Amino acid sequence: MSGQRNTRRNTQKPSKKTASPMNSKSNTSTLTTGSLDNNQNTEIFSDNESTALHDQQGIHTQTPEPTSKEKNKIINTNQDTLMHEQLDLTGFSGEQNFLSFCPLTHFPNSNNPHEVQNTICAYFAQQSSFKGCRLDTICNISIIVLTFNSEVDRKAINNMHIGVLKVIFYDFTQENTTKIIKIELEKIFNRSIRFVDIPVSYLNEILIGTIQNQFGKVHSYKEIIKPKYSNKNKRQTKPNIYKQLHVVFTDSESVSNIYQKGIFSMKIENWIYRILSTDLNHPEHHKRTNLGIK
Repeated sequence: MSGQRNTRRNTQKPSKKTASPMNSKSNTSTLTTGSLDNNQNTEIFSDNESTALHDQQGIHTQTPEPTSKEKNKIINTNQDTLMHEQLDLTGFSGEQNFLSFCPLTHFPNSNNPHEVQNTICAYFAQQSSFKGCRLDTICNISIIVLTFNSEVDRKAINNMHIGVLKVIFYDFTQENTTKIIKIELEKIFNRSIRFVDIPVSYLNEILIGTIQNQFGKVHSYKEIIKPKYSNKNKRQTKPNIYKQLHVVFTDSESVSNIYQKGIFSMKIENWIYRILSTDLNHPEHHKRTNLGIK
């Protein structure tokens, strides 16, 4: 009997150690990097792994290399707080910039904006106040914007013809942009025309080829298909079977010839396409839309 008692006493499992207050809620410890942003890189280790890491590296704790699964993890940046949202810039006075601009089409090589920017940067390379240039768009008009940190240097080039660049730069103000952009839009209107009542199924490339043969080289064009609405509920009932082409010629003379020769339409195969002005206030638009045949 005594031997059995001793056997049972020896086979009993040792009692569990009482967890310290630090580990009462979890048996894991967290190691974090020294990053101060919201995207702190955290790695979680078990007590044994954490202790082994400290034993091997002493007091210097390093974050282990991330696994392949962690490397391939996609970060949702929409959940991050941007740096400028964290900083308080109330009392910060940064460097003041002064801007000048010029329409892209005024440059000789306007068909290559990248080359235009390189030419400008090379011209102002020795001027320390020049901070660069960029391509911008106002009302579909491309412009080149120059940035200076000196108002004196910016004023020195405004309204001055620069022989090497062959352009004039203007102070980037609302008054000047409105004035210059209006002039550029008028130039486009003078080179633009509309061809309407074109079947949707007709290929634009074939039509543009015919237009170039009859009226001159086409710079660009845009297809317009207006939705067809019901008069009662103003809801789109069915797709429109006709489209328009807004055509911009390379030379304004092409449009002038259409008006002067009184060309109101163009026939291709079994279809007749009307020719209208892109400017609804143009006298030719009223002349071509006031009368019709039913």
